[in-house]
Amino acid sequence: MESFEEIKRHHDAFWANSHIDRCCLYIRKLYTEDLPPQSLEQQWLDIPFRCRQDRFRTERTEFFADAYPCTFINLGPCSLSEAIGRPFALSDRTVWFELEPFLADLSEGGKSLTLNKESTLFRLAEEYILQTVRTNGYVPSIPDLGGVTDVLCTLRGTQDLLADLYDDPEGFMAYTSRLQVLWVEAFRHFTELLMKESGLMTSWLPVLSDVPFSPIQCDFCGMISPDMFREFILPELKYLSEHTPRSIYHLDGVDEIKHLDAILSLPGINAIQWIAGAGKANTGDPQWFDLYRRIQAAGKGLVLLDVDPNLAEGLFRELSHDGLFLRINCEDEAQANELIRAATGLAHSAK
Repeated sequence: MESFEEIKRHHDAFWANSHIDRCCLYIRKLYTEDLPPQSLEQQWLDIPFRCRQDRFRTERTEFFADAYPCTFINLGPCSLSEAIGRPFALSDRTVWFELEPFLADLSEGGKSLTLNKESTLFRLAEEYILQTVRTNGYVPSIPDLGGVTDVLCTLRGTQDLLADLYDDPEGFMAYTSRLQVLWVEAFRHFTELLMKESGLMTSWLPVLSDVPFSPIQCDFCGMISPDMFREFILPELKYLSEHTPRSIYHLDGVDEIKHLDAILSLPGINAIQWIAGAGKANTGDPQWFDLYRRIQAAGKGLVLLDVDPNLAEGLFRELSHDGLFLRINCEDEAQANELIRAATGLAHSAK
């Protein structure tokens, strides 16, 4: 593993939409063992156990290039929902928030919604951040707050919320306007804690930053038209991107590509993270190269996770290394070193 100073230089170059000698490479050989929990409650709610589990995994992971030990403060996607009153349920894979109906309609406009910083998951997230830094010494993430409209989906239900776009557009906009204020309040709360405790932070996207940042997203938008996206969703993304010093948009699946130009128009978004979705080609597949060129031509960075190491060389050759971040799971140190050599050798000739 490089020195931490060199690692940070490569991540800083990513944020500057630049590169040093190559793109930013988060390469690791993953562990094959785990420290199994005794119950769902221990798996999700026992922070000392989770820190021991993180240490167990990290000590068995090999880090190369710009990879570094970090901890995803994972309390489920759209965890903001719990802090505004949504019950949650534990499963072996995630924490669920979209359960039985919570809002009968949108007539209230979200006026009564408040952020409860004493809620169970909110306090657990604080404890997890503190123990990650003080006990393990790893870089902690911001919790996955979720997208504003995606949080509203957990309150209203996806099908009902789709109908609301036609039946009560004013209620929809009132709720998302209120939720985006609460989202920013939670974002600032956690990033202030992260900066105070660590001076560095990450997210479920393992980009390192010494400035507050967050992924922003709207998985709901894959089900609506470009016109509806510009009317109902783009204002929330604009608001969030203007209230986060750094942000990366999570472009989730081929159904969201139709909204890409609108997303790229937002100056506050630093980069786009693309994932094709289940059953689709790997992020390193050449079929996505034109999409990547569109993103880079708009002056945005590009984040690709879990790139097939056998496809990485095509990315090194065909894409600009400016603002390019790749996470690759390698087989061993020899493969990691070959990837680093290839990236460095091809960076000067990349498009």
